[in-house]
Amino acid sequence: MWLADVRLDGRRELRTLAAGIQRDHAAVLAALTATPTSGAVEGNVTRIKLLKRQMYGTAGPTSTYCDAASSCHLDQPTDTPKSAAEPEK
Repeated sequence: MWLADVRLDGRRELRTLAAGIQRDHAAVLAALTATPTSGAVEGNVTRIKLLKRQMYGTAGPTSTYCDAASSCHLDQPTDTPKSAAEPEK
């Protein structure tokens, strides 16, 4: 194994690397033999997409009500016209 060769006559930097690999042998073995997964990444992507949808007002049941000027009124129900929701002046 090259770790033994490096410990005997390798450069100081390589000896330090070899010692660290031998010290954390179980962790290195687990990292090299584990099946790669993207579950944590996909979860973060989904969370970020949800946050962006909430910021831009495209998440939720009330996001479909928009007037002609394309400004969405998220605080009003979808079946309430804008003029009925505003108080008389």
